[in-house]
Amino acid sequence: MPFQVPQFFTTDFSRNWEMLAQQKDSRLGPTVTADSFFGKRKKYNQLDVGEMTEVTDRKGVTPDHDTTGRAYWIYRRKFHFTRTWDEDDSLNLGQVALPDSDEMQSAVAAGNRTKDKVIIQAFDGSRKVEDCGTEEEAFNLAGTQQVAANYGGSNSGLTVEKIIRAKKILDENEVDDGDRFFVVASHQLNEDMLTSEKITSGDYMQVKALIDGQVDRFAGFTFVRSEQLPKSGQIRSAFAYHKSGIKWADNGRSTHVDIRADKNHAVQMRAVYRMGAVRTEDKRIVRVLCDEAP
Repeated sequence: MPFQVPQFFTTDFSRNWEMLAQQKDSRLGPTVTADSFFGKRKKYNQLDVGEMTEVTDRKGVTPDHDTTGRAYWIYRRKFHFTRTWDEDDSLNLGQVALPDSDEMQSAVAAGNRTKDKVIIQAFDGSRKVEDCGTEEEAFNLAGTQQVAANYGGSNSGLTVEKIIRAKKILDENEVDDGDRFFVVASHQLNEDMLTSEKITSGDYMQVKALIDGQVDRFAGFTFVRSEQLPKSGQIRSAFAYHKSGIKWADNGRSTHVDIRADKNHAVQMRAVYRMGAVRTEDKRIVRVLCDEAP
């Protein structure tokens, strides 16, 4: 029996590559203070808060006070992204393009996510302090720089009361009013804030972007979404902070494409990103614990 025409139908294949859903840009980069440095680390000096004294006598002795303060350090960290292709991959793929240029875009996206990850780690991670930069200092969780998951009586997500409490802590610390940010995950934005009558009611209609499911301002904070915030069990750490509370240093990106003679002349692409981040002062950051349990 002769072949029918449908038996000769062909299957076509895409010649290009597509990226999976992922965060491609840095969301926290614009919310912190950018810096740069050369070498392994950089030292920052801080003045203690000074007070004036009243002069009560005529021609009295002028007091002699030294400048006092403390130091903290930022250290350079190095990250890389590598891909290697066999020398015959471009031939074996036939009409399908080698994903070298697409992987370059993946490297850029990975670098931007890493930038946010390093910033998030600096919020409540330990930092190096004092003159030699070898002493570890933990974040002041035992003090006033945290809003508990059960603030208000029982465990809850991100409530208006928690947002106001974080604002009050920054206010009491005399942190500048402008450039305040609040980084939250999608659960806090969608399950907590967008379902809060206090935010979505007519009294808060000026918060148009939140009603549209976007990020906007509330209680003096600009809200930023990140899915990289740390989570322990059902408790997510969100952070309210001032832009000056974190320093992030860019030490440069570089990309190398080389022939690896040790791997039968395979082609290797390697993207390198050097950066560092440090908390400048505990008083400029508040960790807000949010329960994500249903």
